[in-house]
Amino acid sequence: MSSFINIKFPFEQETTDGWIFKSDKSQKEIIRSNLLLLLLTEKNERYYKPDYGTNLRKFFFEPNDMITEGEITKDIRDTINKYIPNIKLDKIEFDRTIQEINPNAIAVKLGFTYTEDYFTFTDQLSINFGDFRN
Repeated sequence: MSSFINIKFPFEQETTDGWIFKSDKSQKEIIRSNLLLLLLTEKNERYYKPDYGTNLRKFFFEPNDMITEGEITKDIRDTINKYIPNIKLDKIEFDRTIQEINPNAIAVKLGFTYTEDYFTFTDQLSINFGDFRN
């Protein structure tokens, strides 16, 4: 069996290593999984850490305008600064083309840099909220 570091998020079934879920096998994968888990967790969803996560679900039916984008940006920045302070957000972009399919959907692309001691890497993460197409 291969070694692992932690469970990959979002969860995927493992079929080759004998584990139930796929696991992250590098520091970069861990950071991406942890960031995604943090952003997709709703505040008050986690026992004993009610402030962990974001309030992004509350924006599903809000107008898709600059004010809402500003509130989403603030929520994401504040949450990351509190729980993963080694991540510096380089950019936050909103994709408005998804709104043609679902006017309540929100698509966000994050550009970030993670730094810890001598380890640094830059990456992007895209999240679609409310896009329930199959």
